[in-house]
Amino acid sequence: MRQTTKDLHCQLVKLGRALGFEARREVSDSLLRLRLDDAYQPRIDMLWSLPLDGPKREAIGWALGQQLHEGSHLPIVGIEVEGTTPSTKTMAADVANLAAAGVPLGLLVVSEAGERNIYRRAARVIRSVRRSFGDLRLLPVEASWLPELISRPWPSS
Repeated sequence: MRQTTKDLHCQLVKLGRALGFEARREVSDSLLRLRLDDAYQPRIDMLWSLPLDGPKREAIGWALGQQLHEGSHLPIVGIEVEGTTPSTKTMAADVANLAAAGVPLGLLVVSEAGERNIYRRAARVIRSVRRSFGDLRLLPVEASWLPELISRPWPSS
């Protein structure tokens, strides 16, 4: 992984924590894996989630008919990061991973520093996948926005 991509990961961890989430990298295991059974379980670059305390974990486990392991968390935002110059096919695979992960919200982070107009291309990829497979709650994010988002005073609740 290139240093520019590592830097983006670090910024996204900071932003996730500032928003009150637990931020984890390289995630394929979450509460959502229960719905995938033995199917392909995508590995996404980052997951922002909320930890589940004992009563919440028991309630969700009861509703799903499965016992949840200690440390389970509720996935909220899945993130794929492209810090270099990905092909359109690579970005489409990122979108597919986020859709398969089943996160309520997905972010595809791209960097104009690596390629001019990549944000527009990422938005087109997302739009194309939506047309083919239905509405996905997925947003493109340009990497240069992250420092300003991190520096904002976010509510603590």
